[in-house]
Amino acid sequence: EFKGNNNNIKKGKPISPIILQVLILQDLASNALKHGTGKIHFQILPNYFIVSNQIRRDKKNAEISRHVGLGALKAISRRLGLKIDFIKSESEFKVCLFLNI
Repeated sequence: EFKGNNNNIKKGKPISPIILQVLILQDLASNALKHGTGKIHFQILPNYFIVSNQIRRDKKNAEISRHVGLGALKAISRRLGLKIDFIKSESEFKVCLFLNI
């Protein structure tokens, strides 16, 4: 599963839920809809959450990924002092975001 812990989070002010929603969650949902099957699973834990989706097998109708969105998510997370991890297998994509809330 995910390696890491909340010790990697910079200590400071809690992140605003509005910033979290607009900058991160909407981008994750958009990526999952573009490249996945349309079903998104959220697992919420005390200091982090996991967003996962099945990767679309029908490559004909899937958009080509250039990983620009993932790079932007990493940059935004870094600016906000958050740690984000991506894990991709043949069939599933997961994002783990460690939060300071």
